[in-house]
Amino acid sequence: MAKVVLASALALLIHMQLGSAYILSCYFTNWAQYRPTPATYMPSDIDPCLCTHLLYAFATMTNDYQIAISEWNDVALYSQFNALKNK
Repeated sequence: MAKVVLASALALLIHMQLGSAYILSCYFTNWAQYRPTPATYMPSDIDPCLCTHLLYAFATMTNDYQIAISEWNDVALYSQFNALKNK
């Protein structure tokens, strides 16, 4: 009986570990704001509770390897997108 309980407990622990070891990435492109209605997509449309990782695209790099904006409102969009991490 003790072996059955031990085997069941071990199987449960393995199942719990494997069940929680997934990654669900939410990928936002800054050009999604230009889609025609009703497909326009903004950071406020993302449900952060569905995502384990948040990915923002696109940005550019300057000559001194600093991130630079590629769209006129990237600073605002990135701030909204980054705020999703607090939710």
